[in-house]
Amino acid sequence: MKHISRYMLMVLLLCIVVSTVLYGCKKQTQTTTPQTGGVTDRTDKNAPKEIASKDIEEFFLYFYLENHDDSDYEDGFYSFSIKKNGKDGFVLTSNELGLNTPVGQDVLIKLQDIIDESSLVKKNGIYRVTAGLPPEYQPCTLTVTYSSGEKLTFTEDNDPWADWTQEMFTILVSNAG
Repeated sequence: MKHISRYMLMVLLLCIVVSTVLYGCKKQTQTTTPQTGGVTDRTDKNAPKEIASKDIEEFFLYFYLENHDDSDYEDGFYSFSIKKNGKDGFVLTSNELGLNTPVGQDVLIKLQDIIDESSLVKKNGIYRVTAGLPPEYQPCTLTVTYSSGEKLTFTEDNDPWADWTQEMFTILVSNAG
């Protein structure tokens, strides 16, 4: 009888140890993935809130725009990229809209005007996103590199009705081609 109770005690202890280890693994896995409503904040609090240069060298914008009827594209997510193409030229691309077209310096000046008017440089360094939001509130990213080497970049929950994204969309689409 003593052997059976020792055996049962050892089995019980083994079950407790195994379940503790498995629970610890499960708990560790859960903390690495943000839960719905969880916020990931990797904001660079030292990012400059003033940028002296106004000469855009590269531009990238990714966002969701609600109810925009200017195209046949219906997904709502848009990305635009402007990069140097040669010494003085720039090329605008958007996979969603099938754009790959040269643009002039005037487009970059208009984009910079929106950046200034909307005080977007105040968002420089922000990286704060909420997990599990509907598509129209998924992360929005703006990255602008200036000829001086300065950089404006932020990623945050999208506002599908933000004036600055609608204005940039209009400028980029109307100046393509």
